[in-house]
Amino acid sequence: MVIMQKAGNVLDELLGVCPGDPGVPEKIWKAVSQRLNETNGVVILVFNRAYDDETKGRASLTYFPNRDSELYESQLWAEVKLDCIALDRLGFDSLDQHIS
Repeated sequence: MVIMQKAGNVLDELLGVCPGDPGVPEKIWKAVSQRLNETNGVVILVFNRAYDDETKGRASLTYFPNRDSELYESQLWAEVKLDCIALDRLGFDSLDQHIS
């Protein structure tokens, strides 16, 4: 796996977004979907959370390509939406890194 930091990677546009902000789940879904189609490989998104005691937490989400399902895009959308809701409720506040 390679950490993608090159210009032109659609996931770069997501760096710094908060999963609980309006419209962010759709942005993440579109970018992840596009990247999965480009590479046919796994996409990992890493989110950060700062705690009151100045420690930090990390959570990673992994999305796999699945071209066998006709419902793949809608399944991916539902997964991303639920992931963003969970991250927001857990207090994660920014997308820090992506791997694909």
